[in-house]
Amino acid sequence: MSLYYRLWTLNASTVLLENQKKKFQKIYGSYGSWGQRSHVNVGPPSNTNALMYEELHEATGRKDYDEYFVPIVVKCLGRYLLWDNHIIKKLKEPYGENAQAILDQYWITGLDNKAHEKDSLTRMNTKDNKGYYEILLEDSIQFEKNHPGDELRHVLIGYSQGGLVALFLAWIDENLFDKQIIESICVFQTPVLGSPLANPDNKLTVSQGFSDILFSILGLYHTDPGLMMMYDEALEYIRPKDGSVDSMIRTLDMLGIALKADLDNDDNNGLRMENHLLNFRKWISGLKGEIEYAFSDLNSSNLLDPYSVLSLVNHHKFEKVKIASITGASSSLSDIVETSMKSKKLKLSLLIISPVLSLGHMLGIHLMRYINVFGKTLEANMQRAEFFYSTKVLRDCPHEDNELILRAERERKNRMNQGRGIGDLIIPVSYQSTKHIQRSHPTLEWENPWASHYTGFRPNTLAGKANIKTIYRFLKRMHRLK
Repeated sequence: MSLYYRLWTLNASTVLLENQKKKFQKIYGSYGSWGQRSHVNVGPPSNTNALMYEELHEATGRKDYDEYFVPIVVKCLGRYLLWDNHIIKKLKEPYGENAQAILDQYWITGLDNKAHEKDSLTRMNTKDNKGYYEILLEDSIQFEKNHPGDELRHVLIGYSQGGLVALFLAWIDENLFDKQIIESICVFQTPVLGSPLANPDNKLTVSQGFSDILFSILGLYHTDPGLMMMYDEALEYIRPKDGSVDSMIRTLDMLGIALKADLDNDDNNGLRMENHLLNFRKWISGLKGEIEYAFSDLNSSNLLDPYSVLSLVNHHKFEKVKIASITGASSSLSDIVETSMKSKKLKLSLLIISPVLSLGHMLGIHLMRYINVFGKTLEANMQRAEFFYSTKVLRDCPHEDNELILRAERERKNRMNQGRGIGDLIIPVSYQSTKHIQRSHPTLEWENPWASHYTGFRPNTLAGKANIKTIYRFLKRMHRLK
């Protein structure tokens, strides 16, 4: 019997490894190949090696075939969630009647009824609403039918939420199906423990944190003790009170509309800014806690629910699947400057929306220490903004029984006190780690000090190049493990 391997990317790992396919395939020699799911798509074909992807529809500028927001259980199990499916009955056997709680919030009661047009399952870009696991399983079954005596296993490479999806697929493989079709997974900059930006309990802290960041960048603060209180009292009138994120989302939408109206089709610089706004809006929307979106799966409070995605992945021992992980530790806001403003063509709207980014691009980041805004240097303003980002935006409000998050929060504070990067601008380092997850194989994990959530998946950045090198090294090591 020969063992063959199929490689898949999830989320933006597709972007990172787009030009690395041949190199990575060589790890497995003639026994390795890249997966394809274009044959199951109902919308425009995606990058063929992507199991999970975000599809930007060029005609409308909208992500019409975007599976990113589909709840993780739904996109992994797909039509297996239908009431009359035998998989549901199988699920109850090893876990008892209470195991139905895993799927209670994901039941799909009908696909033909108009009242259910917004059901999460119908948002899948797959024929017959197939989920990711069924795509992998069918691929293995078909391969083994065409190659009697041989076996096909899958290697998953997931970025951000795609990494959590990969972990959950591994859990499904070991617990619901026991097929052992997933050989290994490598995740990078993944919210293994969720993210503070997906916990609705953090609305007030995050909202006020972003207002403090804005005030800092604009120099609207004072370091003199006598004037500090007066500044704070004046700004208190415009600081968020109720923690609502709706106004923040509306503002981002308005900025996006203004930016889009002022862009030429060939203005790559502006398109990068628009993409950053979309990504930022996407994460902020997680604070709303709407169950029909995948961000509800990233709420760290879910660790208290024994049947949530986070709980199943973090409290389960992986007996067969090999796991490697990379954490991102750059929480420098200047990363956005370096990755966003590469075009020489600057629009007026960019200057209005983001003066710090524009100035940083034109004059160089190293000149920020000489540029004054209301009497403060941009360097000082950015340092103050990064402090609020670390202490408010990336700070969670854990329940006293949530031991994993309490431990992660202690590590976040220790890293901050030691002057180490606490996260990648979106996810704290301690929330990305998989070291606490039990497994039968050796723990493989590396911290990328250059990676923010804006640089880690970009192949032309230092962070992206380091991730490519480490993913390659980890896949080789896992392939050698028995």
